[in-house]
Amino acid sequence: MKVRKIILSLILFFSGYSVSDVYKCTIDGKPVFTDQPCGTNAVNFKALNVVSPVTKGEVKEVNIEYSSSKWFVGHAGYKKALKTSKLYKVPMFVYFQADWCRYCNILEKELLDTRQGKGVLRKVVKVIITPDNSLKEDRLFKEFGGTGYPSVFIKKSSVEVANKYYLLKKKGNTSVAKSISYLKKVIRS
Repeated sequence: MKVRKIILSLILFFSGYSVSDVYKCTIDGKPVFTDQPCGTNAVNFKALNVVSPVTKGEVKEVNIEYSSSKWFVGHAGYKKALKTSKLYKVPMFVYFQADWCRYCNILEKELLDTRQGKGVLRKVVKVIITPDNSLKEDRLFKEFGGTGYPSVFIKKSSVEVANKYYLLKKKGNTSVAKSISYLKKVIRS
């Protein structure tokens, strides 16, 4: 009888887990995020260590440390990310970008897509939103108070208002990404 309970518990525990691939492709020189592979130049953001997002029902507390490379995508992804953030009691890293934005490319190349950047971001629920894609995403961008790209907000699971952070800095006539230590500080604050 005990064995049955353990097996049933394990089945129920693991049945909610899901994996979703996000591909970053370059089309006409612009980065595009999609759920479909797009040729030989695609970069797959497949999650290696996936924790389950909450999709239905009540959010219950868990005692598992959040560690995931998964990026939630778009307005629907934001809703799932909110639930996941509450469930694991970790902040959300909300990144508004545009496919045509050169500053977004700098931020991704020099900070977010680096090995160190990915390591720091594993401890937060990540959402990437492109307001150009839909009215819902544009509305969400405006609700956050976004005014330009890239816009990065950290939303604590217990706080309603998200804080905006500037992860780029001027260096001469150009912009460069701020340091990994600054990214760590932003996430801890």
